[in-house]
Amino acid sequence: MQYAYELELWRGEKQWCIAPFGLPGATQGKDIQDACGSAADHLRILIEDYYLRGKEPPKSSFGNKLKEGAVRAVISVDVSLGNVHEKL
Repeated sequence: MQYAYELELWRGEKQWCIAPFGLPGATQGKDIQDACGSAADHLRILIEDYYLRGKEPPKSSFGNKLKEGAVRAVISVDVSLGNVHEKL
């Protein structure tokens, strides 16, 4: 199943930081592409964890208020229960 989430991306002191709205955690990268790739990995792991616990991942929300200096990003990942079982 395809999951798309809105994230907030901003420039930290040394790295680009990115955090999803409505989900725990954040990640970073040396440039925007690296940060977005890390965020996709982060989202995939979070969603797989929900599957493993037998829970439905939270619904995504869009149009969230950004902190000053941040930009909006939308990242989509494909996660299925079959992929989770393959990793076990």
